[in-house]
This record gives sequence, C-alpha cells and structure tokens, in this order.
Amino acid sequence: MRRIFAVRMEASLAGLVAAGLLEAGVQKYYEAANPAADRFISNGNLDLQNYFSLDGVDNNSGSTNLQEGSVQVVQPPPDALEEFRVQTRTYSAEFGTSAGAVINASVRSGTNQFHDGVFEFLRNDKLDANTFFNNANGVRRGHFSQNQSGGTLGGPVVPSRTFFFGDFQRFTSRKATTINSIVPTPLMKQGNFTELPFALSDSAAPGQSGWCCGAATACFINTQIGSVLKVFWS
Repeated sequence: MRRIFAVRMEASLAGLVAAGLLEAGVQKYYEAANPAADRFISNGNLDLQNYFSLDGVDNNSGSTNLQEGSVQVVQPPPDALEEFRVQTRTYSAEFGTSAGAVINASVRSGTNQFHDGVFEFLRNDKLDANTFFNNANGVRRGHFSQNQSGGTLGGPVVPSRTFFFGDFQRFTSRKATTINSIVPTPLMKQGNFTELPFALSDSAAPGQSGWCCGAATACFINTQIGSVLKVFWS
C-alpha cells in the first residue's frame, strides 16, 4: 500500500486515482462522453470494469452515464486517506469481482491525540492565462473562480479504546466561457441575402421553388415566415 504524506493534484480521491495512469498497461479513456478523472482503461478492459474499494467496502457507483462526475460513490479528499493502492494485474482472489484494475483505499482513523488539518485549493482568472483564440480575437479573459476547501479532525472518544475521525470538503466553481454563434444580419432578417459571398438559387424539388428573386442574389421571405423569424431573431 502507498502511504500518503502530501498530495495536492486534484483534491479528491479521483485525482489520486489519476496517478494510476503511471502504471504499465493503463491509459486514459478519452472516448467517454463524460470523461471523469477516475475513468481509465487497464490492460485493454473497459473503463467500467475497474473495481473501487474503500475500507474494504464496494465503492462503485454502478452508473454508466456518470452524471455524478465519478465512478465512485464516496470520494474522500486526500487529507482523509491513510493509504491507497492501484493494482492492474496478478492480484489475489479476494479482488475477483472485476476484469480491470483494482483501486483499494483506506480512510484514516483517530488516535489517542487530537489531530486536525485544513486545506484550500484555489484557482482563478488572476492566476490563469487567457485562451489562444481569445487573445487572437482581442477578447479579454473571462471570470474564473474555483475553490476546493475542507478539513479533517480525529481524536479519542475513550483513550486507547474508541476513536473518531471525520472530514469535510466543499467545491465551488464559477466560470465565464466564450461561445461563438452565427446570427443573421439586419438585411437577412428582412429576407435580403445579398451580403452572402455566393448566389442563392431556387430548389429543384417540386413545390419548393419561387422563393428567390430573378438574379438569385436578392431573395425575399414571405410575410408569414418573416413574422416567425422576428420572434426568434428579434
């Protein structure tokens, strides 16, 4: 097992599991519609054939759409973990429920002394650079603020007999994104398409002709269609 002293990659167990990509035969699964951090392929097996165990208990969500953003049910922060292990081959029969990798983690326990800790993982637009296309088009950097904070606390209930340990983590992210859209010009809203770099022509399909003017450069839209366009493009 790997004892955790200090890790601050992505403040979650999913981020730690990403370290499993360093193992031989493991690669990230990029074809997934929801590429969670702990979604990877081991030795050619499907990404959903990995097995996650937390303190010896099944920690698999069983979800295929991964709307929760992880294949794990419980995702404790690294500060709450005592140790974890990523096994991709030749593991014992006790881990016989999967064809892929086995990720086994255990949470810390309390001791005869009180121990606590807090952490803050900060990202914002003051520390990040603008995107290439924003810079090329003179678009300023958008707002971005991400905070991932929490803490742990453990200690004795009955010294040398009963202990407690707990952790808390909160994640908030606010991000402004740049969206490129194509919208009609004022002339196009009136049915005039002379601004197009090419000529329009009538459709060859029966009953679908007659909507373009003679030269096929200045076209019109009838009153009924024009009123509908005003609703959507006004």
